[in-house]
Amino acid sequence: MEDTTSTATDTKLVFSDSDAATTPNDTPSAATDASQADLQAQLALFQQQQQQYIQQLVRRLRVLSSEVRWRGCELIALFSVSCAP
Repeated sequence: MEDTTSTATDTKLVFSDSDAATTPNDTPSAATDASQADLQAQLALFQQQQQQYIQQLVRRLRVLSSEVRWRGCELIALFSVSCAP
């Protein structure tokens, strides 16, 4: 009886780095690049708007702070206490 379970030549699979680099998930497409660029542009716009909003809040806070000081001086004057600016 003849043994048919082994063959004369062995087949080996060899993977190189170039094979791994060509998988569909690893290569960005033009659509992915455009989407990434769009997200970056949206982020830059959001950060700019956020900075402007913060600056506006700081300006309002300064105005309110000076009004509070002024009103405080008026109240102090009502009670005949000297108020330094």
